[in-house]
Amino acid sequence: MQNERQRILELVEKGTISAQEAITLLEALEQPSKSTQNVMNDVSKETQSFSTEKEESLFEEKPKDGDKKKDDFMKYFQDEMQDFRKDLTQIGSLFMDMMNTAVKKVKEFDVASPFGDKIEFTHTEEVAAVNVDNIIAELPNGNFSLEASEGDTIQVVCKVKAPLMNDSEEETRNHFLEQFVVKEDERALRILSQLKLVQVNIKVLVPKEKLEKLSVRLMNGSVSLQDIEFEELKVKTLNGAIKGTKFNFGKAEVDSSNGSIELTNVRGKDLEAETLNGRVYLDGALDEVEAKSVNGHVVVTTCSTNSSKIKAQTVAGAVELYVPRTISLSGKVVTNFGKIDVGIQDVSKMESTDQFLSKVIRFDKEVENANRLFIEGESKTGAVLVRYTTTEEQ
Repeated sequence: MQNERQRILELVEKGTISAQEAITLLEALEQPSKSTQNVMNDVSKETQSFSTEKEESLFEEKPKDGDKKKDDFMKYFQDEMQDFRKDLTQIGSLFMDMMNTAVKKVKEFDVASPFGDKIEFTHTEEVAAVNVDNIIAELPNGNFSLEASEGDTIQVVCKVKAPLMNDSEEETRNHFLEQFVVKEDERALRILSQLKLVQVNIKVLVPKEKLEKLSVRLMNGSVSLQDIEFEELKVKTLNGAIKGTKFNFGKAEVDSSNGSIELTNVRGKDLEAETLNGRVYLDGALDEVEAKSVNGHVVVTTCSTNSSKIKAQTVAGAVELYVPRTISLSGKVVTNFGKIDVGIQDVSKMESTDQFLSKVIRFDKEVENANRLFIEGESKTGAVLVRYTTTEEQ
């Protein structure tokens, strides 16, 4: 009996049975009606029952804890991703607000200048077009536009808004003419202004003959081009939109730091268009295109059967690509948080990859004896769409 009591005490020390259970067993051990073997069988049964209940309890609790932790993690992950999307959207909005605030301050400075009253006047100069192949324009403050006209001369029409000097309009005009240059130099017409506080809006009227090169650089102003042909085009503005319609070019580089880019009904071989804040909209018969925006949609439409490359990228915005249905295609479109919609039903091969923070679709289409167009579209937060254009090359 002493051995049985010692065994019961050892089970209590190990935590296998509780103290109350040990007292019950010891009392049973004292009862003469029960044999020693029966009591020890009761001890074994109590031990097994306790162990089984404990295992079942642990078995039941683990999945519950695991499921809870899994649910908590998924909820936490979804909340974090939602916050991350909101942060990206807010970054784009803050960037746009910052740029718009800067633009507003520049405009308010022009309207409410601390340098006194302003006067407005018009100045026009003419140059023989036969001696000019290139036009180079650089303006710190003002808009630039170029249009085709009849005749054999190039007209430079300036609308000037300048601070009044010493209450004298004549002195103000003379000071402007001293700092404003319209000069023919080695078959190039140079239009230059060094007056940062004077707004000079320039319209250039040229014959419809092709220009070899047009180069425009503006600090604060927009650019407009219409109905003309260039071999090479370079346009850059820090603050302003760039628009053009019905013109042809060989190679073009169009760049705006804060402003939209919109070129419609144009025809060209090589086009690069980039802006930090604004939409990029390109439409015409374009052979090679690279279009980029940080905060804005990018839309590229080409109807040229000679198209060979379209690359469109944006961070905060959507990408839309419209291509001819009569040429071969090899495309890759990517987005991190948006959706991809390739609405081209007759592709011969399409591969889709959907990974964490990355959706990729590759597609190919074969057209016998047709040119091949390589397509690449990418958006970080927006959708990417590919469709056939509804217009044909003229």
